[in-house]
Order: sequence, then C-alpha cells, then structure tokens
Amino acid sequence: MMGLLAGCADVEEPKDVEEFVGADLVFAVPETGVARGLSVSETRGSDDVALEDVVIIPFKTQGEIGREDEPCQHLDYSVWNAYEKKNARFYYNRRCQFVTGVASVLVYGVGRQGDKEPGKQEETTAVIPTTLAPSDIAFMPTQIRPTTERDEKAEALADYLTRIAATPGWNTTTDVKLHALYENYIGKKDGTVDYQLFAGSSTSILGYISELYTEAGKYETDGDLAKAIRERIAEGATVTDGSVTALTAALTGYPGNIGLPDGAAAMQWIGGEERFVAQTTTTTIAPITSVTRFAYPAELYFYGNSRISTSASAVNTTSYETETTWSGVLQNYKANGIVDRTTQSVAVNTPLQYGMARLTTTLKGTPETLTDADGEKWKVESGKWTEILPVTGVIVGGQYPVGFDFRPETYSEKPKEADMRYVYDQTVTDGTTNTYVLQSYENGKVTVVLELENRLGRKFRSKDGVVYPGAKFYLVGYVDPTIKTGQDDYTKRVFTQDYVTTLEMTVSEKALANAYSVMPDLLAARMEIGVLLVPKWNVIMPTNVELF
Repeated sequence: MMGLLAGCADVEEPKDVEEFVGADLVFAVPETGVARGLSVSETRGSDDVALEDVVIIPFKTQGEIGREDEPCQHLDYSVWNAYEKKNARFYYNRRCQFVTGVASVLVYGVGRQGDKEPGKQEETTAVIPTTLAPSDIAFMPTQIRPTTERDEKAEALADYLTRIAATPGWNTTTDVKLHALYENYIGKKDGTVDYQLFAGSSTSILGYISELYTEAGKYETDGDLAKAIRERIAEGATVTDGSVTALTAALTGYPGNIGLPDGAAAMQWIGGEERFVAQTTTTTIAPITSVTRFAYPAELYFYGNSRISTSASAVNTTSYETETTWSGVLQNYKANGIVDRTTQSVAVNTPLQYGMARLTTTLKGTPETLTDADGEKWKVESGKWTEILPVTGVIVGGQYPVGFDFRPETYSEKPKEADMRYVYDQTVTDGTTNTYVLQSYENGKVTVVLELENRLGRKFRSKDGVVYPGAKFYLVGYVDPTIKTGQDDYTKRVFTQDYVTTLEMTVSEKALANAYSVMPDLLAARMEIGVLLVPKWNVIMPTNVELF
C-alpha cells in the first residue's frame, strides 16, 4: 500500500478553484490497551509504532459512511509525509486541501514496529483504486507464495530422491529384501497404482534418507547394490560414523526459504514418469493444501469512519502537545462541523480503531501419555511438553478479503472458496501465539492448526506418515460459531475487528495418531479433523478446543 493522502497535500490553496479550502488536520489513534483489549504491547512487545501509509478520503455524507457512498474529492494522490506526531496518540498535518461540504472521512493507516524478522513479517494487500469509492476498496491476506511453480530447492530435493531411486539395478533386483526396500522407498501401495504422498521438507527428507541409509547398510555385505544405494545417498548428504547427519546446502532449508510451513512441502513418486515430484497444489492424487493458500498475518491496520469537527481559526499546535485526552482537543472545534470557506482546522471526531482482530492461541491441556498411529505409547514428563513437543507456529483458516470497513460481507455477501487463505504465524512466545487476522464471516467455521516440532528423539507414525526427529507436525482443530450448548448463545463470528479471540487448545492422548506430517486439504469434506469445542464460545474469554 502506497503512502498516500487523498485530499491533503503540502501545497498552496488553489487560487482558481473557489470550492477548495486549505485547513490543518488532526486525528487520534487508540490509547494503549483501551481498544477492546487489542493492544500492540500484548502482541509484539511494544506500543511504539510508526503510523505509515495514511489515506484520508473525504465525503459529504453527514454520518457513518456506507459502501455505496461516493467520495466528494477525486484528486490526484499526494504523498503525505509532513505530519507531525505531537504525542503518543495525536497526529497533525498542516494545510490539507478540502472541498467545501466535507462532513465525514474514511481514514486508513498502518502501524509498523521496525524491521520484521525474515519469514515472520505481517503483510496485507490493500486495494484502494483511484475512484476512492468504498465499494472498490478491499483488504486481503497477502499470499506467501502466489504461484504453484516449484522452488529450486524443491526441484533439487526431488531430483536427489529420484537419483537415489535410479540406482542401477535397484528397481529390477530379484533380491526380495532390497526389492521390498525399493517399493517402500517410492511409496508403492499394495494392490494399487498410486504412490504414497510424504512430507517433503528438507528436515523430513533428511530423516527419510537417513533411515534408508541405515536399512541399506544391513544388506551391504550381500552385494554391490546396497553399497551403490548408500553411495547415491552420500552424494547429497554428509555421512558421519556410518550415519547421515545432514543434507548439502543446496538441499537444506526448504520450504522455510520461501516462508512456508514445513507441512506445505510434499513429495510423491509419479509412476508413469519414474521420478519424484514436489507437489504444490491440491489434486486427486495429492490431497494437500495448495502452497498458494498460505498467507502472512495481517498488518496492524488502523481504520476510521467518522464525522469531522471544524474550526474557523487555526488551532495552536500546543494544544496537541499538552493535551492528554482527545475530548480535550475537540473542545477547540465545532462538533460535527462541515467544511466551508472559513474553515481553518479540521479534526476527525472518533479516534481510529484497529481494522483487524487478534487471535491468541495457547496450548494448555497436555496428557502424560501419547499414542501414535502404530499404537506405541509415549511418556511425557510433567512440565517437559514445551521442551520435547514445542509449538512453533499456528495456521489460521477462514481468512477472506474484507471490504472498506474491514468486514468480509462488504467485499462479498457469500465467501468464495477460491479467495480463502490460511494465515501462517511463526511468532511464538512461551508457547503462545498472538496473530493478527481479518474479521471472519458471520457463522463461518474457522480451522486452527497448531504446528509442533518432534523433539522426542525418535520418529513416530502419524495419521498420514512418519514424523522424524526434528520434523514439524500438525494438530488440526476448528471453531464453529453456530454451535449452541443449552442456553449459551455463541457469538456470530470467530474473529471480529478490534477484538481479541482467545483459544486454549487441549491435546488428547491420541494426538500423535491423528497428527499430520503434510498439511491436508482442509476444504475436503472427508477429512476427519476431530475437534471438540467445550463448553462456551466467547470473544475475549478463553475457549477450550480439544485436539484429538
């Protein structure tokens, strides 16, 4: 979004257009922590934000601006870089240009807090066309990967796996054990022509080929084939003391190198082509979440839809430097004023609000014993959960474009599947994620997925494959605002702009068995995501979600 101000510029008042006047402009942002609990300091550690990319659009509407209202100024944009921040909450700009009759304004701005850590930035795509019409304004989640084109590291990993499979004589060997090892390696399913999809991140593939290296070593004394398999593996890996310990640099870091969660990476053997392929989109043979679905968390947007107050005299800037309350500032203005040729100062009546919502997710309930898909039991010592199965991120579904007022219904009355995105937030503090999201549709179900890391020291079998040590896995849940329990009415939506939604996630004993190593197609009706919502759903108040 460009740093623009419609109708305000550091220029002289036009001499040949009588209906324009020059006036100073002031507006306010929320006080720390008072905007319905949504505070910057609670989410990213600081309330010291720089307000950037401000856009102000004037209207003659005498009241709240609606979607079909038309702005009264269609001017060329002017970069607004001359405002003065007089204290922590009040912003002041000299000599803005207003048409007479202006009574209300829309205001947009982004609060930024310095440089973001790579891969953990917040970003929202803003659409504010030259018409400035509310019906044409939209904000939408910014895709992390807008194309399904395969990344060069993904291609390199697929080529590496294919070269191992192409070890001369392996696919035609009559050695029963090595032939079985080959079919297992390419993921051949019994009695079908399909091949198993498996986790394709660099970390998961390291575990995959490490296991193959160890298994092939058991047969190396029986002939040259097993030795050749191990030599092919060593071409792209570091082998120390008879074990694979790392991949080469060219094969390391995928898909984090392009900002995606590890679960977005998937590999599959394509029988007709005799090679491995990195799958990047949902297909009948690869029921995964397309890489284009993932988006960054929303930016810290400010939004205002307000009447203005006016003054026929210039308001001294000292008022903004010394005044501690916005109501005190407004005492210098005529309430609900309308710009005329005598206007010298304009104030936006209502302080801006946050345009986005916030989701706070905490893993609370953790069992002492876990069971994986093979029925193996895992003991988790009390207080050790965050050490051996730490939360490393959250993926939030149900994110659609929103309209001029940050509500999805003003963008489209009905959610469109093609527009839906999953926000991926890697910022975790003490097992808690605080994620900026856009408001969700009324009665819209929202999927919430926790990303965890396997530090058990051993692999375990999940719902869709094997999770190797150091690899990420995913526990899927959802929140449905249409559910009602007894006399308790649930809220109409999961996320509401300017509000905080808190979820306390509880993991059941069989969580490992129902975990995913690859992000499945969350839109698939057949997917069993096993979620229990108990007992009451409220914005701000914690909601318990059990992850099975």
